[in-house]
Parts: sequence; C-alpha cells; structure tokens
Amino acid sequence: MNELINNEGSGASAQLQSVEFIDVPPLLHALLFLHRIY
Repeated sequence: MNELINNEGSGASAQLQSVEFIDVPPLLHALLFLHRIY
C-alpha cells in the first residue's frame, strides 16, 4: 500500500482516499462482530 501511495505522489487527496478506504473495512468488521454477539 505504501509503495502505491509513494509511486503516485499526486498529493493529499489520493492519500486521504486511501486512508478512508483502509479505515472502512475494520469498522464494518467491528459492526459484524457486535451483530454476531447480540
């Protein structure tokens, strides 16, 4: 992932999109995990 960001080097916009894309799955997994408990 870091290599892709470094190769693009287009700026903060690309990094923000990648960060959001990385942060979303853990939240979904957490919701699914809580849903299984309840």
